[in-house]
Amino acid sequence: MFEWKWILTGAILIIIFGIIFGFFGVWGSIIGILIAAIIMGYLIGGSAIKGAINGVPASIIGGIILGVYGTYFGLFGGLNIGIDFGPLVGGVFSTLFLILGVFGGAIGGLIKSHKVIKKNPQGVE
Repeated sequence: MFEWKWILTGAILIIIFGIIFGFFGVWGSIIGILIAAIIMGYLIGGSAIKGAINGVPASIIGGIILGVYGTYFGLFGGLNIGIDFGPLVGGVFSTLFLILGVFGGAIGGLIKSHKVIKKNPQGVE
């Protein structure tokens, strides 16, 4: 059910896009996470459910790493709480990114599943 190759790819995309888009503030990182989840859902393909299910662990892994990274290095709009609150902020970000991962994975899966549909030779659907 879980496709770990694509989950790890999605988590890496979430981390990279979250860092790059995170320089534009919190909304930038949210958009980056959503784009990464859509790409991951598209790569997995199949259906919206398959993309959403695989988006859960990818977004949790990416959210924890980005949350801790953002806390330590002041990413996400200058948020710099300190070393003591890193795991707590990581948990908050993983919850937020969980929602984004589910929706993004579902959107990517839908895009891929509709792209696979082929017309019959007569051109009538």
